[in-house]
Amino acid sequence: MGIFKIRLIVFDLDSTLINQECIDEMAKIAGLNEEIAKVTNDAMNGLIDFSQSIKLRIEKFKGCDEDLFDRVKEIITLRNGCKELFMKLKEDGVITVIASGSFLPLVEFVSKELGCDYYFGNQCEILKGKFTGDIRSPILDASAKADILSKLCKQHNISLDLACAVGDGANDIEMIKMAGIGIAFNAKPIVQSLNLMDFECNKLLISKALGIGIILGSSIVKIPQILTIVNSLSVEGLSLLSYSLESWCSVISSVYNIKNGYPFSTYGESVFISVQNLVIVALIFLIRKKVKSFLVFSILFLWFSYQCLYLAKPGDLNLGYLQQATIPIIVLSRIPQIYSIYKNKSTGKLSAITIFLMFGGSMARIFTTLTEVNDLIVLCSFILGAATNSILAFQMIYYWNSKKKISDQKKKQ
Repeated sequence: MGIFKIRLIVFDLDSTLINQECIDEMAKIAGLNEEIAKVTNDAMNGLIDFSQSIKLRIEKFKGCDEDLFDRVKEIITLRNGCKELFMKLKEDGVITVIASGSFLPLVEFVSKELGCDYYFGNQCEILKGKFTGDIRSPILDASAKADILSKLCKQHNISLDLACAVGDGANDIEMIKMAGIGIAFNAKPIVQSLNLMDFECNKLLISKALGIGIILGSSIVKIPQILTIVNSLSVEGLSLLSYSLESWCSVISSVYNIKNGYPFSTYGESVFISVQNLVIVALIFLIRKKVKSFLVFSILFLWFSYQCLYLAKPGDLNLGYLQQATIPIIVLSRIPQIYSIYKNKSTGKLSAITIFLMFGGSMARIFTTLTEVNDLIVLCSFILGAATNSILAFQMIYYWNSKKKISDQKKKQ
């Protein structure tokens, strides 16, 4: 399974999955072709509002027999390769959706033929086997399609970044822009001219750039701290409990994000920080000459990591509970370090570069999570992480000159 694998895809129906425009085919059968075709064309090109156009068109069918649907079903032909595409998507575990401004009986017909997971369409009012000329609310327009995409992603705990939307007309623009991957298939002129460099796209681009920057920075973020310890052979001011708890949290967070299929750019730093934390934990144990304790810690850590990574499954409630548990643990992991600095009135061997990089990274991560990951648990953990990192950053500034003062006092003594 690829890191950036699509997990949900929403298709339009008319002129996308099938070769026809259903309402135009209905119009041909009912002898309303000329009246309907112009309105359909204007709607698909965004010249008139879709909701208004669907009402105008359905009014024309007032008094027609409902067997129009059955007659259109006989005409419908799928696009070449459509069945094979859906078979492959199903094989890969991708959730498939049809969201169409066409009518529900026709959407349902195609959906069942393709084995689609969800389908949505507009519903005509039928009375005694005849079209009344009315359409039921709410009308499935552009905003409704985007809403379907958003709700299904939330329901299945899928990031919008891992969703795809495929459509051809003005009615599809909102969902195309919302999805991580938007495909304008057989697109009308208004969709072809779609400006992808709008606010939402720019925001996603910034988020991706920040995510990559955070990951690159995280790969070396704790190297200054490690070098400080190695050069001085001192772990003064460092809290073993803080680094240990942070290591456990990083593993849980990494596995939770991997199992939920979130983009690596939204959590990758957890992997690198976990490795660097383990090096620091090892140095603290060894410098304090607690080799046996280090061996016990290592065995437990490896066993726990194996349990999470290889035994947990996507959507596993226990994994979700563990991720929730990281929220208070993140706070608890910082408290010993914060208290140690406060008690000693010094940051000891704590690296200023590491602290400020951690603070900046956690602030940026809030933005990337809001933009790309639809997960409140992940967001809360980053907010609390940023809050506690801000306290450490403040302490670093506040006690900046304390090392020199303490050193001078020792010399005088």
